[in-house]
Amino acid sequence: MACVGACRAASCSGLFTTHRGRRLHRAVAAAGSQATAAATSAATGAQSRAADVSILTLEELRRTLAQRHLNTEGSREELEARLAAFLAAAAQHPQADCSPAGEVRLVGGRLFGGITPLRRHIQLLFELLQGDDVVPGHPDFEFLLALLRMHPRYAEKVAHPPVQRFRVRAIIEPEQPPIRFFEYQDGRGEWDDFSTRKCLGFTPEHNALLTMRDAMRWEVRGQLEAFRLASARTSPRGAPLYRCDECRKRVSDGRKLRLEHVEPSFGQLIKDFTAAMNRPPLPVDGKVPGTNRGCFTDQEWAAAWRRYHRTHAKRLQLVCFRCAKQRSTAEQAAGAGSGSDSA
Repeated sequence: MACVGACRAASCSGLFTTHRGRRLHRAVAAAGSQATAAATSAATGAQSRAADVSILTLEELRRTLAQRHLNTEGSREELEARLAAFLAAAAQHPQADCSPAGEVRLVGGRLFGGITPLRRHIQLLFELLQGDDVVPGHPDFEFLLALLRMHPRYAEKVAHPPVQRFRVRAIIEPEQPPIRFFEYQDGRGEWDDFSTRKCLGFTPEHNALLTMRDAMRWEVRGQLEAFRLASARTSPRGAPLYRCDECRKRVSDGRKLRLEHVEPSFGQLIKDFTAAMNRPPLPVDGKVPGTNRGCFTDQEWAAAWRRYHRTHAKRLQLVCFRCAKQRSTAEQAAGAGSGSDSA
């Protein structure tokens, strides 16, 4: 089937590492791709703090190219260049087949193995870019610009180009997890925010699912915070000290570590609970007083969920954001999309 739309591939696992990203960027240019500036001019080779990423194996590269009916011969560099050139300008490869399922996305010069690793990358950027002035030349500026251009109302939102910078803003409410979002500064110097969910094309149903998961995390916040506090050690000066369960990095602020459900994942806990209750999750029909955060009004159902979580969440971990990123991309490489899940 001739390729006329966005490219698709059956198996691809996250991003290229920065050194491979440099080769990828040069190869795209050498292939004469007519990709958009957002796709081809990204700072893929920069030492971004968010670029702790996985690598496509040689077998995965060949399988992905074979599914596209593209040449699978050559070195790794040649295969990477061939896939990148196809992704950047699919219409120039009429012999390619776009029928296999599984989406490969090229955003800001970075290659993602579908919507899940792309969304996880964005979630980690919310953490990693706090306090950064993301201006042209910053390792993540071109990625965020390409993401903003995916917004369905981009032309309306950026009516006064060019975009000058990005930043992460957070709404901090007492006894609640912070709500983080991206803001951009337009050509007039004015700031506005944008929804990354809209940029990713989330449907109302998908948004409702994410809202439900957030509300279920909110219901067990006391248990999660108790685990975080119990994990603290005391420093020689008497202050609490936390440690990443992966790399053993020590931090004094427990909020700098990500709390993850490992066995089972948070998503699996929800599935098992709803199966045990023999009913789907309730709608998020309430608001936490004084906030815009959704919650459940059925207190009996919420109490049953808290009891279930307390007895069935077998293993939790505190990990730093770098280790969380490495674990996420490693799961993608292994085809384990439903591994650990953060809360």
